[in-house]
Amino acid sequence: MRRISYLMFLIFVIQTVRSQDTIVSYLDANWKKTKRDNAVYFRKAFKDETDLWHVKDFYINGNIQMSGCFTDKRLKKKQGYFEYFYENGTIRSYGKYDKNKREGEWKWYRKDGSKSSEERYKNNEVIQFKFWNADGSQVMEERKVFELPEFIGGEKALKSYISEKIKYPSQAILSNKSGTVYVDFVINEEGYVEDAKVKNSVDMFLDVEALRVINIMPRWIPGKHHNLPIKVSYTVPIYFVFQ
Repeated sequence: MRRISYLMFLIFVIQTVRSQDTIVSYLDANWKKTKRDNAVYFRKAFKDETDLWHVKDFYINGNIQMSGCFTDKRLKKKQGYFEYFYENGTIRSYGKYDKNKREGEWKWYRKDGSKSSEERYKNNEVIQFKFWNADGSQVMEERKVFELPEFIGGEKALKSYISEKIKYPSQAILSNKSGTVYVDFVINEEGYVEDAKVKNSVDMFLDVEALRVINIMPRWIPGKHHNLPIKVSYTVPIYFVFQ
């Protein structure tokens, strides 16, 4: 009885010390530290007796986002088994890191739980992969692990679209303004443009016209990573030249 009581006391002490050593951080949408009221995620981390940092990231609703270990206090060097989750609690991916590099088999899943990809890594390089469609059938056509967004019809069709839609602002013509406006934007997971902004301002009226043309673009084929649609940043030059 006394031995059981001692063991229970020891377990209590260990748990108490661990809870005291656990670091809780609050993070914004860009994974930068912030105040609790502005947080999108929060993190719990503690260091074990081997100096390995055990980390769990959570969505602000309390569902887990990531679980894994790091070898450094800055939490930059991953080591061992990792799991990533969607906000609804479904597993997104899992696999192993060795010295911050993917190693061995990794698997990815969609939000509905269906398998998307199986990939095998060696020294962080993909050496083999298989993709699955949402209906469970295997993807047979040639694909890549990472695919950029594509305007329907390709680069030539994109240039044709811009030249057809662009209208030289009369105010810019009167003030003899010309040049190239570079527009940064994001193609989201559904293939639509979002967050368009001028990278370098040439003239107020030219900037506005360049943004208009980008914002009304038709739907793209979205970018993919591990056979899952992702957001990808894109930059397009809009040329304003007197004819």
